[in-house]
Amino acid sequence: MYDKVLFPTDGERSSQAAADDAVELAELHGATLHVLHVVDDATVEVLAEAGEMSRDEVENSLESEGRKAVGTVADEAREAGVDVETEVVHGKPDDVIVERADELDADVIVMGTEEQPSEYRDLLGSVTENVLRRTMARVLVVKTEAGVDG
Repeated sequence: MYDKVLFPTDGERSSQAAADDAVELAELHGATLHVLHVVDDATVEVLAEAGEMSRDEVENSLESEGRKAVGTVADEAREAGVDVETEVVHGKPDDVIVERADELDADVIVMGTEEQPSEYRDLLGSVTENVLRRTMARVLVVKTEAGVDG
């Protein structure tokens, strides 16, 4: 049923929780797992303008974090015997995810999402929600309870 599973990860807690589901789904179906990290261009701009690091340093840091995030999932997939491809690219995350899903003709996108206060969602929105609205691919959303600070 599934030959291509797309798993976008930002390396955060909600993505880490969804990684197991993405790997298991690919394993059960003998599918290739496509692990994607998008370096958010808007984040690069904000951090570079803050002036603590140059634009190149910000990009290198975020790309390194992205490679680590996809690498962790790829290692888990390989241990499970799953064929895996990884990619770290720049852009607007929801746009890139929808574009990659279309380009790959992905059978399913597995995404993590974390419970957020309504004020947060009203202000910033949600990459997962935006992907859900715009893609024609199936989307498996793995919900994670909001973290407790303290």
